[in-house]
Amino acid sequence: MSAQLTQQALTILNARYLLRDEQGNVVENSDGMFRRVARHVASVEKDAYKWTEIFDEYLSELRFLPNSPCLANAGKVNGQLSACFVIPVGDSIEEIFRAISDAALIHKTGGGTGFNFSNLRRAGGVVKSTGQIASGPVSFMRVFDAATGAIKQGGVRRGANIGLLRVDHPDILEFIHCKDGGGLENFNISVMITDEFMKAVDGRQSFKGEGGRFLYRMEDPSTGLITSYKDARKVWKEIAESAWRTGDPGLVFIDKMNNSRANPVTGWKIEAVNPCGEQPLYSYDSCNLGSINLALAVTDNKVDYEYIRQVVEVGVRFLDDMIDANYYTLPQIEDMTKAIRRIGLGVMGWADLLTQLEIPYDSDEAVDTARIVAKTIKEAAYETSSLLGVEKGGFDKRGVHHSLMRNCTVTTIAPTGTISLIAGCSSGIEPLFAREYRHHGLEGQITDTIVNRYYLQHKENSHPHEPLCNKCPKTAREIDWRWHIAHQDAFQCYTDNAVSKTINLPRTATVKDIASAYLKAYEGQCLGITVFRDGCRDGPLEDVEEKEEITEVSESTPVQEEKVARTRRPKALDSLTYKQATPFGNMYVTISEHDGVPYELFATIGKAGSDVQSLTEALGRAVSTFLREGGLGDQRAFLARLEEQWQGIGGSLSKGFGVDRVTSIPDALSKVIGEYLGGERSSAASRDDDVVVGGMVVDGSHQKRTPSLGTLCPECMGFSLERDSGCDVCYSCGYSRC
Repeated sequence: MSAQLTQQALTILNARYLLRDEQGNVVENSDGMFRRVARHVASVEKDAYKWTEIFDEYLSELRFLPNSPCLANAGKVNGQLSACFVIPVGDSIEEIFRAISDAALIHKTGGGTGFNFSNLRRAGGVVKSTGQIASGPVSFMRVFDAATGAIKQGGVRRGANIGLLRVDHPDILEFIHCKDGGGLENFNISVMITDEFMKAVDGRQSFKGEGGRFLYRMEDPSTGLITSYKDARKVWKEIAESAWRTGDPGLVFIDKMNNSRANPVTGWKIEAVNPCGEQPLYSYDSCNLGSINLALAVTDNKVDYEYIRQVVEVGVRFLDDMIDANYYTLPQIEDMTKAIRRIGLGVMGWADLLTQLEIPYDSDEAVDTARIVAKTIKEAAYETSSLLGVEKGGFDKRGVHHSLMRNCTVTTIAPTGTISLIAGCSSGIEPLFAREYRHHGLEGQITDTIVNRYYLQHKENSHPHEPLCNKCPKTAREIDWRWHIAHQDAFQCYTDNAVSKTINLPRTATVKDIASAYLKAYEGQCLGITVFRDGCRDGPLEDVEEKEEITEVSESTPVQEEKVARTRRPKALDSLTYKQATPFGNMYVTISEHDGVPYELFATIGKAGSDVQSLTEALGRAVSTFLREGGLGDQRAFLARLEEQWQGIGGSLSKGFGVDRVTSIPDALSKVIGEYLGGERSSAASRDDDVVVGGMVVDGSHQKRTPSLGTLCPECMGFSLERDSGCDVCYSCGYSRC
């Protein structure tokens, strides 16, 4: 019997996964999808009927789900089932464009790709065959990015890439800053950190030269020669500062990775990782990923380890069968995949499990439980793969670990953004991103409010006089970054491949905090790290512990330059600040005067770094620019014209009724301008009213409990896009990009 899917899950399946006919009409339901996937994957078994029934049961009961390409493509002609691939990038035009072509085929069928650009010669290097000057890795990354942007990834998501560069490549500084100011929208980037570099950072590695003990060597990949030495601590600081600003780059600890179970074949080296970093891969390697639903692993207020073992047995067999049932876009990928049979069984619903057990995410008990759960999964997975090795034969390239196993690796902790929405559980090993949030349909309309089911149980079961916060599961933003790393470290102890986890930091976090998080991850079990500071894509560097550098960075930032008028701005201005209600929350508008004439208008709303805030700020800056330049000869007349033009501009949401109704950000600004110019103050500016959605009224007090915490989703236009394990995932409509 199938589990009952949420309306949100049904919406996502209908939009992205269910089969359609040539006219685009949906021709299957969710039960049909699960049956289609089970039948296709089980077709490689001797007893295909038996395993079709078993796989169908586990899928439809949401105990286990495979990666998105499998759900979308299984049973189709040329159905590609794998999630991630690594394509090598050689140091010639022919090899570079071959890699672009190979990646295009993968993106078209729904896979993500990882590239290591470290083999490309440095910018300014001489190409011996032609005598021309090389442009360097970053220039070619932009070519890859443009090609990716032109391809819709299997009709399910936009093509996803990760670009990596070794920290000892001569172009490392350009790479660190390659996403500054925009561009490379289809790339995550990570620096491949070596042990030698880390020894130089803490002074254990010594080379002669200026800077002494903090220097490390840079090598030209085309010659293997040392080209120069760089100050490791300065490079380390630049990485941390860039991550503080933008969230990029992440770090991949490549030497640790090569010495881990992720590199199971003796004498081989990891080439790169997949877009979210959890899957180290060889050249032309691929991986099939799937996740156990831990939200269902609680019985009588205890972890049901027998349930976990049973799902592991089915999950490992399912993922191994995917290798043989798969369609391969490239023969090199098929050869490598079948030679080593790498799979990655992971988890989702971890936060839900902890919530049911009333274990705080930020506690030693939670971390200890993580180790026990991960150890149980590893042992059951190894046992199952060994039994499959006896039944079907082991993988060809025998490694140093468990030579009887069917698969060279068996476990990976992957992000599970969309499949966790289908399963109705929390994502991967992440904390909850919100306890309550609004669900937007694909046209932008709010359809319902989503409340975490286990949090809701606590609300319903709590004593009226007991503070609810005592049992509230904390959200990702409410948890100290050290606990985020502790969970990643705990799962990595018993995971063959790597663990995908976003290390969330508050807006107030400093560059030093990010550097400390990097170091803690390196010194522990983690094979890499991705950090995300709230608001990190907004504004200039503000490291409160390094005040001398604030001025330095701010003066060179375009954001600050735009605020400087052609005529010198007075040091002090008379200002009025208005609070104006909008469909997206309260907006604060400040209008300043110089000699009694309107001179500036600035507006702010919502979370710093969000799209609605950036658009609101842009409108304010544009108005300020015109006011400073004279407002077309009459500043007050200019504002009056804006009030007239912006009044009544509508969007998908509105707030209030009658004359108090606010239909958009421009409409809200027009009301503030009207009051400033002498109009009657709208009561909507000071009252939390109801929100009108598609003709239906949602109580305003409930609206306040379910804020839009994310940034703007480009598909459903809701404010539910969150950073999840290195990918952006919309928790309203299921859209994802990595």
